Amino acid sequence: MNSSDGKRLILRIAKAGEVLEMASAVSGAQAEMTAETLYPSKIAIIERSEFSASCASSEVYQTLTVELSRT
Repeated sequence: MNSSDGKRLILRIAKAGEVLEMASAVSGAQAEMTAETLYPSKIAIIERSEFSASCASSEVYQTLTVELSRT
């Protein structure tokens, strides 16, 4: 996020393996944030249709519930 005087503000730092913008994936709304990495990283982009299909798995559903409760 940028402050009114143009300085970058860090809202939080995600941990390895954390899913970003889970609420947008579920709702279909456009993502409201951007992200940048502190170190070289591997990022996986999952299409919404693929994500929705995988939610049938109890493991994915459990992770989804935990992540959405954080927002």
